[in-house]
Amino acid sequence: MAQLIAVAAVALFLLAVAWPLAAGARLLTVGGELPPTFDGARTLVTTGVWACVGAVASTVIGWPVGRAIRAARGGNLMLACSVVAAALPPYAVFWTWWQAAGP
Repeated sequence: MAQLIAVAAVALFLLAVAWPLAAGARLLTVGGELPPTFDGARTLVTTGVWACVGAVASTVIGWPVGRAIRAARGGNLMLACSVVAAALPPYAVFWTWWQAAGP
């Protein structure tokens, strides 16, 4: 049984991480024309800043919720709600923000 779980974990890793990483690496090696207005450094900095803002906002929102769940005696319902929120597909969150804020 343990060997089956290990094989399944490796297969899921390859499917979820290695395959998209290989596809992304292939895109980098294919090359192509970049528009003259593209600024790679600015894009990298902007991406890093937005990632940090998202991480800090998630921590600020999630920290008190986690502490409340931990302190609650019958916190099973709150725990279930947090699992549902964590399982929300990232593309749905991205699409919602994209529709709300625009490009």
